[in-house]
Parts: sequence; structure tokens; C-alpha cells
Amino acid sequence: MIFDPINQIYQSPLLLQAGLKHLTTTRNSFGQSDFNLSRKQQTVSKRDKNISIIQKYLQSNLPIIFPKQISGDSIWHVTEELAIKDADAVITNRKDIALGILTADCLPIILYEPQQSLLALVHAGWRGIQCNLVGKTLKQLTNLGANPQNILASVGPSIGPEVYEVGTDVAQVFNEKGYSAFLKPLNNEKLLLNLWGIAEVQMMEEGLDSSNIELSSLCTFTNPMFYSARREGLSAGRFATIATLMK
Repeated sequence: MIFDPINQIYQSPLLLQAGLKHLTTTRNSFGQSDFNLSRKQQTVSKRDKNISIIQKYLQSNLPIIFPKQISGDSIWHVTEELAIKDADAVITNRKDIALGILTADCLPIILYEPQQSLLALVHAGWRGIQCNLVGKTLKQLTNLGANPQNILASVGPSIGPEVYEVGTDVAQVFNEKGYSAFLKPLNNEKLLLNLWGIAEVQMMEEGLDSSNIELSSLCTFTNPMFYSARREGLSAGRFATIATLMK
């Protein structure tokens, strides 16, 4: 990914080339010492201020729609109704809104089909990956007219395969789903799990070309620029991945 040192944000070269407005924030975005977008670990006014900073960067006051993430496989197709819904993936073809998801180790994935002007954002931790949320989201995009060969995918900063430890119970779930190649034994009780690799396979199974899939390879656990629930605990802040079809 491309780092903007002035605004302290990251962007995808693949999506920039396609003309999609998007960004991934960091802990110190826009000159702040704690650019937290979580709904829980701060006051509403502070979060609203941070949202307004992002809107200013996007040069628009368009609403940024965040779902209520529940670590499941629900997909919210944002059409007319903007009231917050429980979901871990959001889809739209509207150009008057932006979509956002919050993460602190889970995978933030942007899916963009430029020919049909379709956009989706996916929040996928191990639960979302094991239930193939990204594949289900891609199926919905295809049902809406997207051509898988035209879909661009960017997997943003998230916990990497060299440090993501899981227990034997979680490992068994992935073994049973045929993903044993993405597990590496660490000791008798822990294994390393490669969510990046599984997500890439799931997207290719839905027809995406490997050249249209971008993995940031930025690990949130080892990079202090990002909030990390594994490193800081469940009270860690959240950074945002945001995208809009607005030109």
C-alpha cells in the first residue's frame, strides 16, 4: 500500500489506479495522537470530530455508513435506508455515501467493480473467514451485475500469518474446511493461521483474477501505527477503512 506521510493514511495502488476514493486510517492520522474511530472507547463528540476530519479529506460532507459489526456473515445492501444494521459486509451502488468498517487485527477488504459501479467493504476475522464472508459478498456483487473478472480487491492492514496464533479448537475448524495448508504448528497448544492466504483463495474461487487481488502485507500486531486487539487488549481503539463511489 502507499503511505501518505502528511495525512498518515494508507491507500491501495490498485484502487487508486482505478479511480476509487478510499483510505485506511492509522493511530496518528491527520495530525492526531489518537485517531480512534471506535464507538466504545471514546466520547461521541470525539468520534464525530474524527469523522468530520475524514469528510473534509474526502472534500464532501457525505455520510459515512458503518455497520454494527457482529463477527458473523450478514451482508447489508445499502440502498435507501441508512439506519445502522448488524452486518460485517456492506454493499452499495450509491454515489452519495461512503462505506466504512472498523478493525484492529481483522481483515478490512475493499471490493470494487468499476464497470458496474459497485462497491463492498468486508470485515473478516477468523469467524468471517471460516464462514467465507468475502466469498458470499462476491456472490451478491455478481448477482447485482458485477463481472468477477472486473472486480478489484484490496486486503488492508491486519494481523499477519507470522504472528497470528490460534488454539487447536480454531485450527480444527479450518482443518475441517480444507485449509490445513494455511496452518503452521507452533507448539502443542498453538498454531499460526494465515488468514491473508485463505482470503485470497476464497476470492479466486469466486472468479477474481490473482492480478486484481492486492494484499497489503501490513501486520497490525507488529506495526504500532495500527490499533491491535491482540497487542493492546479488547479495549484497543479501531482504525477505519473507508471508500466511496463519489467522484
